[in-house]
Amino acid sequence: ASLFMALAFLFDIGSVWLLLALAVIRGLGQGVQMPAVSALLPQIVPTDKLTKVNGFFGSMQSVAMLAAPALSGALLSFASIESIFMIDVVTAALGISVLLFFVKVPPLERQKETQIIGAQKKSAAGSYFSDLKDGIKYIAGHGFIKKMIWFSMVFNIMITPVAMLTPLQASRNFGGDFWRLTAVELAFSGGMLISGLVIGIQGGFKNKSLSVAVAVAVFGAFTVSLGLLPNFWLYLAALFVIGAGMPLFNAPMNAILQSKVEAGFMGRVFSVFTMISGVMMPLGMAAFGPLSDVISINYLMLFTGAVIFLMSILFWMIKDIREAGLPVAPSAGQAAEAGVDGESFSGK
Repeated sequence: ASLFMALAFLFDIGSVWLLLALAVIRGLGQGVQMPAVSALLPQIVPTDKLTKVNGFFGSMQSVAMLAAPALSGALLSFASIESIFMIDVVTAALGISVLLFFVKVPPLERQKETQIIGAQKKSAAGSYFSDLKDGIKYIAGHGFIKKMIWFSMVFNIMITPVAMLTPLQASRNFGGDFWRLTAVELAFSGGMLISGLVIGIQGGFKNKSLSVAVAVAVFGAFTVSLGLLPNFWLYLAALFVIGAGMPLFNAPMNAILQSKVEAGFMGRVFSVFTMISGVMMPLGMAAFGPLSDVISINYLMLFTGAVIFLMSILFWMIKDIREAGLPVAPSAGQAAEAGVDGESFSGK
């Protein structure tokens, strides 16, 4: 799609509508890529390292959020738009080459899926809607996964004011200077970057569910502070801490699912998880956006922050979710790859 756009602008037939079409295509691609990445990691990463790897992934995304706009702006000052699209084409080709030639992924035996859900598959590949239906059935049959998805749905709605309305809140409370709005974005992304690196190195709490609960509690408490703080620099500090809470939430949350979901259903479960989470924030914006013109954003922060904090307590109180976060020993195959006898490892 980017190559097509580069050619279109090269021959002076580019338009805003083509850019919008490209955004839609990229969005559809991301809807496939993100669950696929989440499903791929457990196949190539030992179970006990999943939280750390997810933490590093979060940091990489934060670096992209910080660097990509600045780099793009710098390039556009002296390069044509078609050149920018060609950079996208080249980097995509490099990424695909790494996956094809340097990442070895063990094949999954899809035949076993029929034993798990008791359904007959029409073909090895199956249809998209059949796979989606199987993923929903799988989730419905596993109580703690279903509870985690419901939790994630509510959480993604409640974080909408922090994710979407902080620039507007900052401009109303402290002034709409460009540097202030830039500082708001940098504070949040910077917190995500540093927190992701820390989790990548340290790994968080041994019980991954406790990491999630602590992250949600921190997120909720500092969201409440956004509705109270009178000083802009304290406001930025609170945003930094909130940003730091996101990898602490996402990395262990993904690791729990990656360690508990059967490999043959990993992609479908993450597809449903990503789809539901992605829908919630626009729905939240549809509610909180208009409300922000009627009710002070400060009050919205106080309300959503309090709800999020209470959610952290509820999350930790649910027994099967709490137990799902306990450390999981590497499988026999992973232990063997590490040079450890699987049977004796289990005995330990």
